[in-house]
Amino acid sequence: EQEWINFKNTTEPPTWADFNGTDFLPGRGYLVAYEQAGTKTFTGPVNVENVANIPITRSGIPGDNNHYGWNLVGNPFASALTWTGSVAGNNLGGVAKVWDETTMAYVDLTDGSTIPSANGFFVSATAATGIVSLHSFNRVHSSQNWYKSNDERILLVAGDQQGNSAQQSVIRFNDEATPGYDANFDAYFMAGYAPMFYSVAEEKRFSTNTLPEMSSGMSIPFGFHKNSHADFFIEMQESIDDVIIYLTDLKEDVTQNLSEEPVYYFSASADDDPDRFVISFATVSVPEVLKKGLLQAYTYGDMLYVLNPSANAIVELYGVQGQLIMSREVGQGINSIPVTVPGGTYIVKMVNADETATRKVVIN
Repeated sequence: EQEWINFKNTTEPPTWADFNGTDFLPGRGYLVAYEQAGTKTFTGPVNVENVANIPITRSGIPGDNNHYGWNLVGNPFASALTWTGSVAGNNLGGVAKVWDETTMAYVDLTDGSTIPSANGFFVSATAATGIVSLHSFNRVHSSQNWYKSNDERILLVAGDQQGNSAQQSVIRFNDEATPGYDANFDAYFMAGYAPMFYSVAEEKRFSTNTLPEMSSGMSIPFGFHKNSHADFFIEMQESIDDVIIYLTDLKEDVTQNLSEEPVYYFSASADDDPDRFVISFATVSVPEVLKKGLLQAYTYGDMLYVLNPSANAIVELYGVQGQLIMSREVGQGINSIPVTVPGGTYIVKMVNADETATRKVVIN
């Protein structure tokens, strides 16, 4: 139901059956806060048994920014735990989340990630009901306070320059994945207090986005929402060998090679279009960006951006009734085209020597 059950030691007896004021349930996640600092003591036997068939649920209405499908559970062991979400339950997403107090955001955990002892974490239900099981054979000896993924991935971090909060976003590639949501490989975005930063696929927001393959010239749209601050950065903290990563800021009409300059600085205001950024790829064997790949089109404000991996292309803008509104020849790379049309949905047709592509765009 996307709600916390709030327990306090008051004169009224607690009504939550799962917690009677003295006992914690193994596998259950808890959030605790105290008005006064001090050493707190929790006593009882150390759990060493499997905690199987923990029920998880998915309810409510899916949206762009809620906790739809996410359930708080906890590491029930006195040791660290290896996360194996792909085989840990039924109707269970393969990616978990933990809260990072330092960056004030949720961080994704894929298979093989380490969950510290007694650490709470979120798992996602992919249906109305499901289960997750935490097995003793996944216990590991680990002195680390946090976790690090061993995946080959692209890790982008967007943060504010004043408040030190930051949001991670991960791009991975796996030939078993699809371009859309895959329960074993992907994770929907869940906002904390950091600036919101996420990739977009099939009009959904992702914090971990696993795609079937990477090709030179392909691009991925990214959304951004500011928090209370005004100055921000996007940093590429991890990359893949032999791949050049480009970041395009559609608002500023700027493209930066993150493989050479991994940090991009920018300012943002509350009325910015959130669909502001695009990540593009090229291989080191191709000296210039976008030699070969997929035609793409994006809008930002009253500008149409066309990503053309070939030498020349014809771009046509159509209304939803099929009427031709504009035709333009563009060159290789990212092209910006001003459009003066009423707000609404339009179709962009792009033709170059290698391919023909159509994209639906929304002009505000």
